[in-house]
Amino acid sequence: LKSESLRPNGVTYAMLIGAVAHSGRWEMALAIFQEHGDAASDEFVLNATIGACAKGGQWQRALLLLQSAGLRSDVPGVAGIVGVNAAMHACAQAVAWTVALDLLASAPAHGLKPDATSYAPVANAL
Repeated sequence: LKSESLRPNGVTYAMLIGAVAHSGRWEMALAIFQEHGDAASDEFVLNATIGACAKGGQWQRALLLLQSAGLRSDVPGVAGIVGVNAAMHACAQAVAWTVALDLLASAPAHGLKPDATSYAPVANAL
């Protein structure tokens, strides 16, 4: 992938992170995210990594990624509602439903509009 004619971009890294997360290797997904700092500023890469942590039951790591990136709907490279949904899913799976509920409640203050996917983790956790 690192030849002169082919350069990986955010989509490439997001797909790679998603693939390793699907195989249950959240640690590798996080390592890929950390290793490629330029791609880490991509919202898709960030959301894929938060999702990988969620799939691995790493809700605290998912929250740390979300908090370190920030929440805004109008700024590229920060977590949007997809990242919030993934973090809420991770929290709900870990029975940290109060944290998931706090994330849901704080989304509009950051310019994020919760969608149907946003409510499912909280409803399932209750």
